[in-house]
Amino acid sequence: MTAVDERLNGVEDDPPPMSEAEIAREMRLRPEPPRVTRVSRKVLVGGGAVVALGLGGALIVALHSKDAKPPPQGTSDPFPRGSHRLLKTL
Repeated sequence: MTAVDERLNGVEDDPPPMSEAEIAREMRLRPEPPRVTRVSRKVLVGGGAVVALGLGGALIVALHSKDAKPPPQGTSDPFPRGSHRLLKTL
C-alpha cells in the first residue's frame, strides 16, 4: 500500500485532537509576562533607613579631619592668613 492509499482508507496515524486551551496557548502572540517580586513597605523603609545611616556615617568619617589643630589662643581671626605686611603695603 502506498501513502495515498493509506490516507484514503483512514489508516494514517492522526495526532490526538488538541484541547482549546492547548490551541490557545500555541496561538498566543505575546509570551507570558515576567513574574514580579513584591516587597512590602516596611522592608523598603527599613532598607532606606539602613542606606541613609550608612551614607551618613561614611560622610561623617570622610569629613572628619584627623590633622585638625585647635586654633591658637588669643586670636580672634578664625582663618589665620599669616603676615599682614602685604595688606599694609597695598
